Amino acid sequence: GSGKTTLLSILLGAIQPDRGRVTVNGRVGSLLELGAGFQGHLTGRENIFLNGAILGMPLKEIHARYARIAEFSEMEVSLDRPLRRYSAGMIARLRFSVIIHSPANILVIDEVLTVGDARFQRKCLDALREFKERGGTLILVSHDMDEVASICDEAICLDFGSVVDAGPARDAAARYRERMTV
Repeated sequence: GSGKTTLLSILLGAIQPDRGRVTVNGRVGSLLELGAGFQGHLTGRENIFLNGAILGMPLKEIHARYARIAEFSEMEVSLDRPLRRYSAGMIARLRFSVIIHSPANILVIDEVLTVGDARFQRKCLDALREFKERGGTLILVSHDMDEVASICDEAICLDFGSVVDAGPARDAAARYRERMTV
């Protein structure tokens, strides 16, 4: 009810704002739902190629990035199995691996880093920090204030579609924690 999904949908061009306008300058990759864009009857390998194509990568580029995607996912031995035989954590690994190796310079991520073991979550957070260091823009939706404070530079807090707080991520996260304890 705070407006996060609506905001992300507007940023991705899925819906139009009621008023005002949004301009996105860059190539966007999004990770909103764990299984979005993946097909259960296809293998992990085939889903890498399908998702790469959905993200606008030419076939040659997907082939060039395939080994890094497979290695990052740590699922090389499972990639020839149908996705319907994967756990939710395995799908999350594969999906994140494709997105982080895409040519996007803007990543929109909604609450999906909560799936998978703690080690892989840290690996994902490190990859997002590296993405930012390369000049990428990260838009992250999370209720985990430690995650927000550690990876984001700026943060906003929404309440029923209105911005109720904005500023440096560490400060906004601290104020959010204070509001939640009242």
